[in-house]
Amino acid sequence: MDEFGFDRGYYADYNCMKNGYTVAYAASFGDPTLMKESRQKIQEYMQNFKYIGLREQQLLPLVAASTSAPVQRVVDPTLLLTAEDLDKIAKPTPHPAKYVLLYARRYDPHMEQWAEDMAAYLGAQVVEISLRATNADSHTMRHDAGVEEFLILVKNACYVVTNSYHGMIMAIHYKRPFVVFSREQCSNKIAELLELLGLQDRMLLSHRARVCKPIRYDLVHQKIANARDCSIDFLKQELEGIYKK
Repeated sequence: MDEFGFDRGYYADYNCMKNGYTVAYAASFGDPTLMKESRQKIQEYMQNFKYIGLREQQLLPLVAASTSAPVQRVVDPTLLLTAEDLDKIAKPTPHPAKYVLLYARRYDPHMEQWAEDMAAYLGAQVVEISLRATNADSHTMRHDAGVEEFLILVKNACYVVTNSYHGMIMAIHYKRPFVVFSREQCSNKIAELLELLGLQDRMLLSHRARVCKPIRYDLVHQKIANARDCSIDFLKQELEGIYKK
């Protein structure tokens, strides 16, 4: 579902797709708050799928009750990779010797203040990747950063501050200290992944909050490995199931 209503394309609701060859992997509803009419539509459209993998746990019972197809919670596709996989496409890029990476998908003054405070505490600069139209004079702005540069900027940061779901995932991949600020339409999937990995304390709402507890990344990455194995097994079932009638 998008902000303008239901897009039938996302739900395989076309005759050419209603032939038992459609599966979904890591589907996400974004906003888990659904009106009665939306729930009825979902129940109708779920009949179009042969397998359904969901990123969020919260709506899994509704989807499972709407179809006879196998339904399972799976991890985001980027978590099927490892840091070693990402290093193959990461591209060296100039950056300050010590910096806090501020990666903003939407401007948040509390998050900006938190990043600046952390940078001052660490004796570091702020490198920012964002969509803001006006540069922050005290930040090194990286409007030129593509995927390759973004990965290396995450990897080399001494701290990552973000309100991006995938910015958070890349910080976890590269075992960086990080915090993630709540953002409309993403808070649920961010919170659920943090809970899965035992990192609930990394989500912040205010620039006054402080996170000093180190992350046990050995434990976090073991949880990722377990979830990855289950997700890959389900993905294999989906792909094999497409060809079974």
